[in-house]
Amino acid sequence: MELINNTTKTLRDDLSVEIKGGSKLSIAAACFFYLCFSRIEKTAIRYNWMIIR
Repeated sequence: MELINNTTKTLRDDLSVEIKGGSKLSIAAACFFYLCFSRIEKTAIRYNWMIIR
C-alpha cells in the first residue's frame, strides 16, 4: 500500500494506474467520511472547538 499525501501522490494518480476495464469502484466510504467530517467541523465551529488539520 502506498501513502497518498495529496501533494506529490494523489488519489487520481493512483486510480488511473489501478482501475482497468471491468474494475468496480466504491466511493460510498469516501462520501460518508466527507459528510461526517463536515458535520463535525460545523459543530466544532458552533462550540468553538479547535480542529487540527
